[in-house]
Amino acid sequence: MINEWIDRLALWLTQNSDCVLVTVMSVIGSAPREVGASMVVHLTNDPQQTIESVGSIGGGHLEWQSLNIAQSMLSNQSEPSLIMERFNLGARLGQCCGGRVLVLFERISHLDIDFFNNFLYQTQHGQTLYRYLSSSDKHSTWQIKKAIETEQSKTCYEIMHQDGSCLNNKENNWQFSQIIESTRFHVYLFGAGHIAQALVKLLLPLAAKVHWIETRDYQNRIENIDLSHAYLDYQETHIPEKLIETALPNSFFIVMTHDHGLDFQLCQAILKRQVKQQDIRYFGMIGSTTKRANFERRLLARGVSPETLTSLICPMGITGIHSKEPNLIAIAITAQLLQYL
Repeated sequence: MINEWIDRLALWLTQNSDCVLVTVMSVIGSAPREVGASMVVHLTNDPQQTIESVGSIGGGHLEWQSLNIAQSMLSNQSEPSLIMERFNLGARLGQCCGGRVLVLFERISHLDIDFFNNFLYQTQHGQTLYRYLSSSDKHSTWQIKKAIETEQSKTCYEIMHQDGSCLNNKENNWQFSQIIESTRFHVYLFGAGHIAQALVKLLLPLAAKVHWIETRDYQNRIENIDLSHAYLDYQETHIPEKLIETALPNSFFIVMTHDHGLDFQLCQAILKRQVKQQDIRYFGMIGSTTKRANFERRLLARGVSPETLTSLICPMGITGIHSKEPNLIAIAITAQLLQYL
């Protein structure tokens, strides 16, 4: 699950602004978002106290009503810091999906900023945050989990009664757990041309961690991208192959440099890693079917097996988009990447 709200939560707490974390706890029937979907809400520190939010629990009347509840909790500190609200999407809100949703509202004080800054740092560096709440608690318990512990916890990723059945209206003894991963997947992108820049702009809002590698002195030609973004690691190096060796397991590799010779070197290095470690989630290279045929011929002559070559995706992108405009190519590639998550 993409959790962009955790970044903004830390930012708003830093600005001495209390926040309300709004989370879908339970879904019965059809609903616009899944269990665990969250958004964070705060009021601006100006006289107007405008309500702002990041993330979404599904939009429509459900989100509108939830924003009103969060605003009331922030405006009136005498209200409870934890509220659960049931929404019948059809009868109460007139939404066509018609299911029933249980939503949790939790007010978080700006005094907890150090606490959440630490969690933000941990999640940005590959750790997973785990949230736990039960019917007897006054606030959530937060903890950084190791990978193995996270896998074990995923079976609890919904609101449950102690005997394992889903909570119903008459029960009041429940437990809720939520897994929060700030970074969803790692992308190693080689090349910083127009398509690459368009691709980065699409990937960052999806909470990808983009390792962006360029061999030229090119930083000043990158437009409208914040190179200090928490999930962007831009590097200029003459030995980009070294970054393939040290890349994280289950990463995505995209090759789109300015030089076909460099593309070929990177292709060799990525396929070599795949043969050795079998841990590449996606490997795509910009180019036509002619370029692929040329590279395949040369790679086969160097001993790469036909089976190994099947891991190379070239041309890239979902079918049906034929434009060569950089932004549209980037959209087609992004859509294809999401199919490999």
